[in-house]
Amino acid sequence: MKRIVYIITVSCFLVSTSLFAQKSFTGIVKMKIDVEGTDDGNIKAMYPMNVEMSVLGNKTKTFMNHQGLGVTQIQDGDKKTSTTVLDMTAIGYGIYYRTDTVKKSATTKVECTPDKKDTKNIAGFLCYKQTCVTTDLETDETTTMVCYMSDDFMPNFKSADDSPITGFPLYSLLPVKNKQLDKTYTTVMEVTEVVPSKKVKAVDFLLPEKAVPFSEMPDELKAMMGAGNEEDE
Repeated sequence: MKRIVYIITVSCFLVSTSLFAQKSFTGIVKMKIDVEGTDDGNIKAMYPMNVEMSVLGNKTKTFMNHQGLGVTQIQDGDKKTSTTVLDMTAIGYGIYYRTDTVKKSATTKVECTPDKKDTKNIAGFLCYKQTCVTTDLETDETTTMVCYMSDDFMPNFKSADDSPITGFPLYSLLPVKNKQLDKTYTTVMEVTEVVPSKKVKAVDFLLPEKAVPFSEMPDELKAMMGAGNEEDE
């Protein structure tokens, strides 16, 4: 099971941007994610999502409660790792994790083009547009993501994926193809508040003490999660 969590929420940003004109950031980023381009009730029922992301340099941690189950994603942009933690204790199971090392894809090509004349004010930051086109080299299919970045907020941030983007998107439009529902729609992510905090520590990005690998899930839980054929690191 793989989930990529993005984040956004509406609030008033009152902190001077001079605090963030630096190489790294420690604190909380609040975001909201919504959906456009579909009337499908199954899809719309999942949105909007309000999530908080803890940030420490190039490390991020996102938590989401999904139908009473805790889903945490920990990403390390320096090590290029992404760890998903599922807390299944609410239904009588344990806490399970899977860590993936993100490797550069040999079958896709990503090209990003900045446009500093197209700007938006987002969460108190002046942001410029960046368009990234991903091409599948095997099928020639393309996917276009539009995002807005700021030179004043984490301009050197590196994510855990193999994206060529340097910086932290404060707004993004990303087409999604849902193969299970045979639907295509667009997710809209917007940062609504940035809160510097010294309370965010390196220990916050460690695995829970009782977490065990996905491979140790009971067979019935693997079947429910569709994880029976996946290998864990």
